[in-house]
Amino acid sequence: EGAQPDWEVPVLPEHGDPEWSDWSRALLHIRTHSREVMENVADRAHFGPVHNTEIEVFENVFEDHTATQVSQGVAYPRGGGRDAFSLKATYFGPAYQITWMDGVLESRLLLAHTPVRSTPRPAIDLRFGVMLRLVKGDQSLTDKFAAQYVDNLRTGFTEDIAIWENKVWRDRPVLCDGDGPIMKLRKWYRGFY
Repeated sequence: EGAQPDWEVPVLPEHGDPEWSDWSRALLHIRTHSREVMENVADRAHFGPVHNTEIEVFENVFEDHTATQVSQGVAYPRGGGRDAFSLKATYFGPAYQITWMDGVLESRLLLAHTPVRSTPRPAIDLRFGVMLRLVKGDQSLTDKFAAQYVDNLRTGFTEDIAIWENKVWRDRPVLCDGDGPIMKLRKWYRGFY
């Protein structure tokens, strides 16, 4: 409507800090609507069966232009191991998310999805970038972890994509115990359209 923005995307103080790695980035093209990606914020139930992750704490906060997921649990990466984690993932508007994660590694994840096609079937470009706190102050060691970390993220997105690209949208979905506040999230999301 010609007005100035109501809010700005926050600056990450870790960006450019010598204690943090450079960004590792990736781009995924997905045949889905951006709302499917965003709904993961409220979808507690999918973490176990889809991502092999046990969620112990899970809450959502929808306020003004932000939608936040706070969670804690244990991830069992497909490549092996165990990672007890806590995270805060916040959408700033409908398509830009920052995740602050503490686990075996401390990371910052940026996620942005952009619609690139609406017909005959919606499609988006999903861009993500991750940076890690340097492991023992060692950039080369951290770079090795970053490559594996990005592979694990890509695997997680691939697991979600298998659902997103085959899911049928329902205005009134059938929900089960543990699904999370999907309808509250949808109400928040509609505020941008």
